[in-house]
Amino acid sequence: MRALFLAVVLLASGCRGEESVTAVPDKAEAKPKKAPKKAPEKLLEPRKHRATAEACSRVDGPATATHAKHAPGTPCLTATDCGFLSRCVGGHCRTDQCYADSDCKSEKSVCACDPMNHGHRCLPSDCQVDADCGPGGFCSPSFGLQCGSYHGVLSYHCHTPKDDCLNDSDCRKESSSYGYCAFEPKSGHWICGTAECDG
Repeated sequence: MRALFLAVVLLASGCRGEESVTAVPDKAEAKPKKAPKKAPEKLLEPRKHRATAEACSRVDGPATATHAKHAPGTPCLTATDCGFLSRCVGGHCRTDQCYADSDCKSEKSVCACDPMNHGHRCLPSDCQVDADCGPGGFCSPSFGLQCGSYHGVLSYHCHTPKDDCLNDSDCRKESSSYGYCAFEPKSGHWICGTAECDG
């Protein structure tokens, strides 16, 4: 009987010895710190940019039912030969498409004032003023990379830190006085161009 009692005591002791212990996490263990956010790179101010939208000058020519507006390019001597809201520039009629950005159909179009060459035109753009490019951003006019200044300004776009250039002077080497900084739609950045068309 004594032997049976000792066996029961030893068996109970063995069971208690096998009890598992659960580890309690240390509350004082430091949590990994998040990396601080990198401040956006500040852009330098380009020489040409559109801080605010300004209305273009109007042409108040003859407004009569019998004096219809002629197509741009029609030969003329004075604005009277071209019709209402048209002007005579270099012997040819120039008709204004707009006088303010709100006159253009596209939401982001810019009404570019050009009274001497092409007339005021609506230009498809990514921005209208600097504020559209975010804090510290700049909205600048761009020539086309195919013909440079031949067609004049074709659109407006925001500058980014990834641009190859900021001003036309950035694209002119000592051996050449010609070169311009223009927006390339394919890459979405400003790059240097040297092409020029002859009319």
